[in-house]
Amino acid sequence: CNHYGKTPPCTKSIIKSGISEVIYSMDDIDVKVKGKSFDILSKKKIKVKRGLLKKDAKKLYDSYIINRKKKLPFVTAKIAVSKDYYTINNKLKWITNLQSRNRVHLIRSKYDSIISTSKSMNSDNSLLNCRLNGLDNNKPDLIIIDLNLKIKKNLNIFKKNDKRKIFIVTSISKGKKISYLKKRGIKFILFKSLQRKSDFINGSITTPTASRCSG
Repeated sequence: CNHYGKTPPCTKSIIKSGISEVIYSMDDIDVKVKGKSFDILSKKKIKVKRGLLKKDAKKLYDSYIINRKKKLPFVTAKIAVSKDYYTINNKLKWITNLQSRNRVHLIRSKYDSIISTSKSMNSDNSLLNCRLNGLDNNKPDLIIIDLNLKIKKNLNIFKKNDKRKIFIVTSISKGKKISYLKKRGIKFILFKSLQRKSDFINGSITTPTASRCSG
């Protein structure tokens, strides 16, 4: 890092520390910083080598690379399914075990947001957060697909006072339920439909203060 963001640039700290040699895998592909760290450190007489385990680094940063190159989020699909291809047991038994459920919480801690549907939320009344000791239970943010606004108002996610953001993707823009949820800090992403790529591009986000930005 060679620019000021949430933290000062790493290059500045490296120069101050007296480090004489830096070895890294690949240049940051973000145009704001690409190749600049190499030049900054080299000018300060610090030996800089790049290319170490480059293929492994690309795998590690696959989500970041896709986000920067295609301007799209990196999406991972997770599904729990039984050997006979059911996602839920009709006798209300777990089809997963404690180890697999803990694994899910660990995966959640590494993602910015999780997508679900109002049908699933209404059925499970789940929090869809990370519930492992020592990890942030305010993660990830939650996106609920609910075009007809069938989400129940008394769900656990609306009762918790935490820092995570909740977005509802819907075609409904007015009504008592909208007002109720806005008062609880819920943000809305408005769509007329979700049939074509253009529908996603032309959506908009509304906040409790009614400010808007392109989606």
